[in-house]
Amino acid sequence: MRSLTRLPRCPLFLIAAIAVWMSSALCDARGFAGDDPHVQIVNVEVGFDGVHKVGIWTPIAVTLKSRRDASVRLLIDAADPTGSVVTIRTPEMTSSARQSAVLRGFFKSGRLDGRVKVRIVSQGQTVASAVLDIRPWNDGKTETTLKTHPLKQSTVLLGTLGEPRDETGRSFDRFHGDLSTRPWRVVEFSEADQLPTNSRALDALDALVIAGSYNLDEARNEAVRAWVSGGGHLVLSVGTDVDSYSESRLSKWIPVRLDGRRSLRDLSGLETLSEKNARISFLGSVNSAKIERPDSGAVLAETLAGPLAVRVPYGFGRVTFLAVDLNRPPLTTWSGMPNLTKRLIDIDAGNRDKSTSTNRARLSHSGITDLATQLDAARNEVSDIQRPSPWSVMGLFFAYLLAAGPIDYLLVHRLFKRPQLTWLTFPIVIAIASGGAVWSAASTNGTRLVSTQVDIVDYDVELGSMRGISWAMIYSPETRRHEVAIQPQSIHADPTSDNTASTSTSNPAAHIIWSGVPETGYGGMYRNGGFEFGRPTYDVASDAGTIEKLPIPIWSTRRLEATWQAADVVAAESHLSITSNNVLTGHFRHFLDGSLQDWILVHGNRAYGPLLGSGGRIHRDLPAFTDWQPDGTNAYSKDLMSLLTGQTIINTNEDDPTKDEVLIRQTPYDPSGRNVASIVRMMTFHEAAGGKLYTGLSNKSLGRLEFSNLLNMERAVLFGRLTTRASELQIDGTPSPSARHETYVRIVLPVKNEHTDRRDTKLFKPAP
Repeated sequence: MRSLTRLPRCPLFLIAAIAVWMSSALCDARGFAGDDPHVQIVNVEVGFDGVHKVGIWTPIAVTLKSRRDASVRLLIDAADPTGSVVTIRTPEMTSSARQSAVLRGFFKSGRLDGRVKVRIVSQGQTVASAVLDIRPWNDGKTETTLKTHPLKQSTVLLGTLGEPRDETGRSFDRFHGDLSTRPWRVVEFSEADQLPTNSRALDALDALVIAGSYNLDEARNEAVRAWVSGGGHLVLSVGTDVDSYSESRLSKWIPVRLDGRRSLRDLSGLETLSEKNARISFLGSVNSAKIERPDSGAVLAETLAGPLAVRVPYGFGRVTFLAVDLNRPPLTTWSGMPNLTKRLIDIDAGNRDKSTSTNRARLSHSGITDLATQLDAARNEVSDIQRPSPWSVMGLFFAYLLAAGPIDYLLVHRLFKRPQLTWLTFPIVIAIASGGAVWSAASTNGTRLVSTQVDIVDYDVELGSMRGISWAMIYSPETRRHEVAIQPQSIHADPTSDNTASTSTSNPAAHIIWSGVPETGYGGMYRNGGFEFGRPTYDVASDAGTIEKLPIPIWSTRRLEATWQAADVVAAESHLSITSNNVLTGHFRHFLDGSLQDWILVHGNRAYGPLLGSGGRIHRDLPAFTDWQPDGTNAYSKDLMSLLTGQTIINTNEDDPTKDEVLIRQTPYDPSGRNVASIVRMMTFHEAAGGKLYTGLSNKSLGRLEFSNLLNMERAVLFGRLTTRASELQIDGTPSPSARHETYVRIVLPVKNEHTDRRDTKLFKPAP
């Protein structure tokens, strides 16, 4: 006993702290913990039945039961890609003792594994909490009561409503191997009431298929509409229940008109669309909706009686409409159902034409697998801060070892022949090396706080909608915490005015959060989690408009992302039309507060821009309120593939030019390139350039910003860099000194089609 009492106190306190931590961990492992016995968490729902995508805003609902009335708030703790815990607060609400309360919020998971903790706070005290394990779907581990399964952003996540199935009762998740080479998950909504009421909750879906269940209430209908207009893809199947669909809220905004129903005896158009040599067997006739030929979009399949399947644009998204039931025979008993589904959902479109690129076998060895990662690396560069490379640091370390070892030995033993001088020379070497390291770090890493920003603002002229996204990087020369916000700025002018003065309308609020890359390296969202001891925490305000107490270590960076949207915005005026010989005519003008630089207008497989001006100078600016004609004397037209890839076609048979013997050459894409304008342009038209087959990079993380799928649906895209800033980064309440700020604008313009044949032709045809 005497020896026990002589033990130092520090180890005893350490043992006690470890015991407390272990007991807390064991309590959390059971799923529920709390300080107030009158408050209990009944259930926690994350994403779609526990499935969500990493790096995307995910809905969470916590069901609470309380024995007394109280004002409560939900706090969500989740790790960002660096391992720091981010606490997201939701607004306060009142919990009644008479009934259960549901607290809802959103969070972003920055890791494929780890934990998410939810806390119920009342009057500043945690009264209940629960811990959820974040695990990959098939990790072989024992399931716990509370769990959530994260998916990579490259995973296809499909939502279905109305139970579309095949002849054996298999849902889409059972024959996904026939649909895509990418991983695949299906979320089945058995009833319309299971759909979320917030459009942000649908952002993780690659497509939503509705077949037979059209009776959405007002909130869910608006959520689906806003999701589609923001870039979502809705696949709608209406065959037998034409009256039910016509009376639904969906029919009021979907730009497909029906003229009653009809009976069909010929479904060969769907057989051709599926690209599978299999007949659709049925007796008699099949009930079908009668689709009127759309004013814009593409006819995917048709018969002599009219269109069977059409695809039309809506905002930045699209709607695919099928006139036959996906959840009834004869399609459910047809072996070509997976192929038809693939064409309707339109996944892996960037890899459809494998002969488009001569570089399709080339892989990227730069550690970059997605365009989002390349854009992140480009926008984080600061010209006046030249960070040392790992090789230079290793070289300096090797020089220090030489000075402290062999060189010191030669001096004191061979030259001076006094080994005792080591007691003097060794401290001098250490002092010089330390002083040099401090001086080099201060001069190389800089002494001022700087930031960079890249903004992308999209406008849809037909709906008058706008969406914006801003990526910011903050570099700090000291260890400090900051309050950070990104405030959108009005960049559209008043179309009723003769000048470019900005409108006085209030700017929309932005949701700000950390930004990550879809990689497995440090700071990547696909890196496995682990024990992150000592990582600082920070908070996100309840409206997600401000990050509070954001920690930035010395000579380090933080990457942030903000998004916003608005309606009833007039950004441009379009009077464009396409003639029967595919010539784009007419004119357009924009109402942006500033000039567009390095701009192009893209429609179909053609890109239009200004010709050389007088004196050989290129007029690349497009001022506001200025009409421009794509078929005018000051315009050029170029093949879009050639513009994006530098593709040239050379006839290798000089003796007989009529023979089809050509050589296709393309400029290899550089995944390590740091030109932001080129990256944003490639991200906008990635599929048109050949997709991953050309770039060697996928575009899954920012796939909703892809506009290639609009180009063959009577839409033109005006792309350019704006001289006006679209947002302002505020640090501690003041504008941040920006080392570089770039704003890119993409305006979706409607194009009137003067000819009536809108059969689906492959827009980006294989090169001959």
